Amino acid sequence: FFGYCSSRCCESDAADHRVECPALKPLSSSLRAAGEDVWHGGDALLNAIMLARIARKELPADSDAAHLSTPFEGKPNVLRAMFNVPLMQIPVAIAEATQEVAAVCPGFLPKEWSNRSQGKRAVLERLVGILVQVQVNATVVVEDQGFEAVGEALFTQGALANHDCSPNSQFTFSFRGEGARPVLHLQCIQSVAPGQDLTISYTDTAKPAWERRRRLKSSHWFNCDCSRCKSELSQKLHDQSKLVADPQGRVLRSLLMRTTDETEAATLLRAFKAVGIELAPEAADESLRSALAVAAKGQDSSAHASSKSSVAKAEARTSLAQIQHFIENTLKTVHAEALLHYELNALALQKAREAEDFCSISRHAANLSHRCESMYHDLHAKRCSFLQIQKHALHRLGRDAEADAVQAMVDDLRMQMRLMAENMRTPGETHNLPFLEAGAQSVVSQESCEASSVKNLDQPFLPSWTTDSNLASAWISFDIPADVTSMQDAEIDIAATRVRVNFKMAHALQEFATPFEVDTESARVVISHKR
Repeated sequence: FFGYCSSRCCESDAADHRVECPALKPLSSSLRAAGEDVWHGGDALLNAIMLARIARKELPADSDAAHLSTPFEGKPNVLRAMFNVPLMQIPVAIAEATQEVAAVCPGFLPKEWSNRSQGKRAVLERLVGILVQVQVNATVVVEDQGFEAVGEALFTQGALANHDCSPNSQFTFSFRGEGARPVLHLQCIQSVAPGQDLTISYTDTAKPAWERRRRLKSSHWFNCDCSRCKSELSQKLHDQSKLVADPQGRVLRSLLMRTTDETEAATLLRAFKAVGIELAPEAADESLRSALAVAAKGQDSSAHASSKSSVAKAEARTSLAQIQHFIENTLKTVHAEALLHYELNALALQKAREAEDFCSISRHAANLSHRCESMYHDLHAKRCSFLQIQKHALHRLGRDAEADAVQAMVDDLRMQMRLMAENMRTPGETHNLPFLEAGAQSVVSQESCEASSVKNLDQPFLPSWTTDSNLASAWISFDIPADVTSMQDAEIDIAATRVRVNFKMAHALQEFATPFEVDTESARVVISHKR
């Protein structure tokens, strides 16, 4: 179920993993038995592990973490009364599985939790309460190189940031080396006046207003009443309807139903009619239904796709061809601003990566990057992620000049996001970001500041290799000049007989021939083929 990026990372997690490893199998079995709604592709297992870790910490009652917001704060009777409400089905099932496994896996939960005078029910209520706290306060951690999600975490200070569907700030993360926990940064993305609240978004801001509100109600237990939601559900309803409309702006029921439920859809249809928004003829939906079915099937298979076998790649290529056909033809029947364009391009990118079709990877990543510019703000991490994916694909295709141009765009974005300059800051220093008006500052965490030197290298790094025939693995190490201290910001691209390393902080791009070959299908070193 789990892997570590390095031995140091594994060692830093050893204390928790010792008690968690024996619990993984019974915990997975129990959560799977609760149904797919609970299991949700394995998310429930991760939630249960986080729950147990928080419980094992036994946080003091006066700690910041113990006082993280919850809709049931100070209302224990309300929590008990809601145990049988459908909205609580999943957290209750995860808590019950955690409690059940803890009974046979010593140390998974604190020993005293099973000896409390309140009894088993009281412990269950406490576990559910923690899960709800996690649900409304945890944030997805996005690593600062490939800009891909690597997990969830709780930050007590970050949890203080309130929601707005037009946020003026966002979270970014930096990592201080192997085995270190991520550092959270709050970065302004709009002009901020002195005394103005700093807000983030708890949901996907590209979604229609009614879908954002429904998701926030389900995940964070509140009805969003921000100015953007009010505007988009009244005077800007015509603009919102384009997200689920045909090229003429007529609402397609099949797209609308992807964003809401039957009850709310009926209310929305009445609202559309009241302001003169037409509905597309029923026949117009027919051409979309097959595309939507393929998309749903592709999403299901992507959630479980992990094999790199030739059969899996062939299946991915078949799915990719079908999706690309729909993108080219069927999507002509929806509005240019419809979210379905983004969703199917994202699915096509997923299949292209499974199939290792680098031409398609480059094309769909470029399309998604372009759409991100109109759907989100300029510095959104999703755009950075798609640009990184596009760059790697271009390198694999041998189109290095194009890849370097994309890398320049990524470097520019990372510089604006203060991810490249972190190591050059003076501890405790604050910075005015170039896109902020006077009076707005980005306060840099003391923890994230370290002075270091960066230089262009006159001499290349000298690599040395270590191979292990039993593991079919290899390690590369470098002799780095003593005055260069910012080398963690490196990107590595591996082909069959070479490795390219881009030390971005030192402005050094090195390429080395490997003393072995790499099986590109399995990504394993072939020691017997030494050159």
